[in-house]
Amino acid sequence: MKFEYTSVFGTNAKGRLIKRPLVELELIGKRKNLKALGLLDSGADTTMMNLEYAKALDISLDTEKQKEYIGIGGARIPCFLSLITLKVKHFEKPITTAVAFIDSPSVDILLGQEDFFERFRVKFEKDHDVFELSPSPKVRD
Repeated sequence: MKFEYTSVFGTNAKGRLIKRPLVELELIGKRKNLKALGLLDSGADTTMMNLEYAKALDISLDTEKQKEYIGIGGARIPCFLSLITLKVKHFEKPITTAVAFIDSPSVDILLGQEDFFERFRVKFEKDHDVFELSPSPKVRD
């Protein structure tokens, strides 16, 4: 399935609108589901979500494992590791994926290498402002 890059606020160094590979998600909770946009981030080792998503979906982080991640600036940031079920728009089957919930205003949803990129074949075509997702033939649930 091909998706178009999404224009976001701001311009790049060439003065053009910034476009990002964002995909529509449905985050599946125990009592309610949420619609959200996730950024395909090939530089992120792990899928990360802002802590507010855990709160909105009633995911209790009290019993979850904590791990420190090192951000771009070298700062150590504590995260809560958990599993979340999500559905990517235009794909029928939901997936359960590992996620690190982070308390950071600069992180919304980053879809990273571990689990997400293992479950989907991802092809970026920035020169055409499109990207492609297809289920990985290696993954069987």
